[in-house]
Amino acid sequence: SLSVQQSPQHLTKRPGNTLKMTCSHHDRNYDQIYWYRQTDGQKLQLIGFLSFKQALDVAENFNISGDAEDEGFLGSLAVRVDDTGLYYCSVSKAQ
Repeated sequence: SLSVQQSPQHLTKRPGNTLKMTCSHHDRNYDQIYWYRQTDGQKLQLIGFLSFKQALDVAENFNISGDAEDEGFLGSLAVRVDDTGLYYCSVSKAQ
């Protein structure tokens, strides 16, 4: 079965600090990594995704990089107060 690891599990940043989170799965059959954010009990919001090595539909203030067949990264050069929330990654196969 596929094992997806997200790190760090817990992260606290002050506004203006940089952010970097990692999502890894090590199964080359899966070639897309999606990043989501959930704030204050709201629905999950798609931040963007990585297809192979190309970032697509990335929300303002974030960057996505890496190789979706192995490991992807979600980052921000300067986090904002409204970036507070729970962050999740998921992996998928291209259709």
